[in-house]
Amino acid sequence: MLQKTKINNEEGMHKLLLSIFTCLLLALSTAAQSRKQEVVYLKNGSIIRNIQEMQHIDSLIRVRTTDGSLFVFGPGDLLKMSFEKKYRNYKEKGYLLNIEWGLLSGRQSQRSNFGDFREPASSLSFSVVNGYRFNQYLGLGVGLGIDGYRDGVMTPLFVRGTGYLFKGRFSPVYALDAGYGFYSPVFNGRPRNTTFEYRHRGGLMGNAAGGVQVFLGREVSFYTMLGYRMQAARYEYSSEQLQSREIERLLFRRMSLKVGFSF
Repeated sequence: MLQKTKINNEEGMHKLLLSIFTCLLLALSTAAQSRKQEVVYLKNGSIIRNIQEMQHIDSLIRVRTTDGSLFVFGPGDLLKMSFEKKYRNYKEKGYLLNIEWGLLSGRQSQRSNFGDFREPASSLSFSVVNGYRFNQYLGLGVGLGIDGYRDGVMTPLFVRGTGYLFKGRFSPVYALDAGYGFYSPVFNGRPRNTTFEYRHRGGLMGNAAGGVQVFLGREVSFYTMLGYRMQAARYEYSSEQLQSREIERLLFRRMSLKVGFSF
C-alpha cells in the first residue's frame, strides 16, 4: 500500500509539471497575439508603419510614427492603406544572455532507499548562460548553474546550443546542454566522522528541452521549456582503520520545467 501511494504521488507530480507547462503555453500564446496596425503605401515606393497619429490638414495628410518621424503628402501620393500585423525586427544575432529558474522532478537515488522502489523527489535549479547568437536557429553559450538534489547540491558547467524557429513574436524554442556537474563544497557540508573519509564527486550532465518564447521587446524574450535532465555523481567512503573503501555511483534523472529571460 505504501509503495502504491508513492507511485501515485510521483505520477501526480509529473501531471502537475505537465499542467503547469500547458498553462504557460496557453498564457504565452494569448500574450503573443500580434495586434494589427495601419500601414500606408505611397506611390513613390515608401511604406509607413508604426503610425501613432494621422491628420488631414489643408488637403494634406500628416502622419507621425512612434519614433517621432513626420510624413506629409497629398492624397494623390497615396497608393493604398491596409491593416497588417505589426512589424518588429526581433533580435536574430549578437550577444546572448539567458537567466533561468527551474523545477526538477524525478525519483530519489537508490542509495537512500531499500528495494527496487525509489521515492519521488523534487528540487530547484538556477542557471546563467553567456554566449553568442549566430542566427535565429543557432546560438552557442557557456553556462553555470546550481541544481539541488536530496543527495547534495551540484554546480553544472555546460555548453548550450539554443535557437528559435519563427521570426515572429511567438515561436517554439529549444535548448541542448552538455557538460560536467561538480559536487559543490560551498553548498554542501562535509560529514564529520573520524572513522570514514568522504569524497563526493560530480559527473557528466546533459539536458534536452523544448518550449515556447515570446519577445517582450526587440532584444528581450521570455520563455518556458520542458525537458529531461541527467546528472551523474560518485560518492566514495574509505577508512584506513577498517581497511575498506566503498564507491557509490549515482545517476539522477529528472524532468525539468524552466522559465527564464533571454537578452
